Amino acid sequence: MLKQWGIKGRVLFLALVPALIIAAGLTFYDISTRISDIDQALNERGFAIVRQLAPAAEFGVFSGNHEVLARLAQSALQETDVTAVTIINGDGRILAVSGHSLPVPSSSEITSPKPAAIGNSDVIVFSAPIFQSQTEVENYLDPVDQATNPASGESKVLGRTLVEISRLPSLLKKNKIIFNSLLITLSGLALATLLALRMAREVTDPITMLAGAVARIGKGDLATRVETNSSGELSMLERGVNNMAVALQAVQDAREERRAILATVLDSLDALVYVADMETYELLFLNKYAQETFGNATGKLCWQSLQSKQSGPCDFCTNNRLLNADGTPGEPVIWEFQNTVNQHWYLVQDSAIKWVDGRIVRLEIATDITSSKLREEHIRDLERQIMDIGERERERIGHELHDGLGQQLTGIAFLSKALSRKLANHSAEEATQAAQIVTLINQAISETRQLARGLQPVEVEENGLMSALEALAANIERLFQIHCEFHCNEAVLVKENAMANHVYRIAQEAVNNAVKHGRAKHISIELSAPQGRMQLSVHDDGMGFHPHLIGKNSGMGLQIMRYRAKMIGASLDIESDPGHGSRIRAYF
Repeated sequence: MLKQWGIKGRVLFLALVPALIIAAGLTFYDISTRISDIDQALNERGFAIVRQLAPAAEFGVFSGNHEVLARLAQSALQETDVTAVTIINGDGRILAVSGHSLPVPSSSEITSPKPAAIGNSDVIVFSAPIFQSQTEVENYLDPVDQATNPASGESKVLGRTLVEISRLPSLLKKNKIIFNSLLITLSGLALATLLALRMAREVTDPITMLAGAVARIGKGDLATRVETNSSGELSMLERGVNNMAVALQAVQDAREERRAILATVLDSLDALVYVADMETYELLFLNKYAQETFGNATGKLCWQSLQSKQSGPCDFCTNNRLLNADGTPGEPVIWEFQNTVNQHWYLVQDSAIKWVDGRIVRLEIATDITSSKLREEHIRDLERQIMDIGERERERIGHELHDGLGQQLTGIAFLSKALSRKLANHSAEEATQAAQIVTLINQAISETRQLARGLQPVEVEENGLMSALEALAANIERLFQIHCEFHCNEAVLVKENAMANHVYRIAQEAVNNAVKHGRAKHISIELSAPQGRMQLSVHDDGMGFHPHLIGKNSGMGLQIMRYRAKMIGASLDIESDPGHGSRIRAYF
């Protein structure tokens, strides 16, 4: 809290708080001591009255002389601050009352040999026992001796005297003591405050003048100078402020020179460079290239000036990816983006940097790669055409194998079977060899059909992909003797045969990798269309592979799958954990 106060407030605080603490402590000690003395005096006086009254009332209680007891009670009532007197016998019966009747104690309290006091905020009731033996009178007059060495000659307690004393006079004395003590303390504090104020003015006025000069320098008025009229430490401060202003002016000049050099370098770049506040999205700097592309948008919002049709910050903004968990600048983010204003493609590098005023801002350097993108698109079109030609050629070969070679082999199989029967009818030895020829020809026909199906796995119909994947799972299970299943809870219809072929090839490559490299025992192929987006998933329980192999160092199989996914505009997600299998998902 002191850090928020001015120098004058701090001086007053340091001058007054110790005095206030000392004064409060002394006042509290004085008040508490004097109040304690008043309470002690009241208690001693009350016990003295009942101790004197008890032996005097012994005869009246013993003889039952109420007149004597009444006079004693009335005499005790004449004592200062006494408001009521009651004398009772050992059975709790009231024998004499002066003033108002006091509550009768319990039998155990009546027969107690010790004096007692019970009170509240208004009165205190003192009581003392009435002993039968007259020798105890001396002990009543000496309470210390009675408490430590009670007389052995007492026979029993005859009764008890009760005296009520008002606290009001004592309270009035206490209030007067408190009022006088506080009045003296406050008067002393007022005097100390006046002295502190005068001392604060003498000390703080020069310092306030220095603070004002420093504030003006802080706002950029580096021509500010302070008159050196003081002496001692204040004179040193005044000269120091003037020297600081001169040094800051030199630093500012050097900074402006460096800024001009940096601006020259940035303006010469053949790339768009801008700086934006990460919280307000305000554009703080644009180089010449950026200004020529989008105009001088300094001071405006980046999502309003650099993009079109935006009602708020861009969904693709990288601000949340540029900072570490502790808020410090993290690693740069490199990405490609097609600007919505000029439709140009840019290779973008976003970084979080510390700005000149200390805040964290986003620095974006964007290089126009539109021509490269066009070349890439042209190359992709060529690759797509080549792949389509390859698919059509495989399809043609598949048809030739199925319709040409397959039909011829079928005819040969029929002729061979007929020949085998004729030879068997004549019991010729060659009948067995002819039967073997028929078997081999049938195997050739089956392999020809499988080869044709492999070259054209997906039929033209919309449900061809589901049938092909189901056949793939069955063939894998039959050929490799492992558990391979296909799941498709709802029909997923792919109208484009080229896309269906690519999806099938991705599944085929994933399954082959799981069998040959992963040594999987269970493989699951799933085709679904959640929320209208088709998804292929291949999961196995094989050996898996290290995550670093997913990137550029991956094998040919993974690269082929990525390439096919890219050809149909699909995204490929590969997950693997060594020893726990792999999962490959394609979204298309």
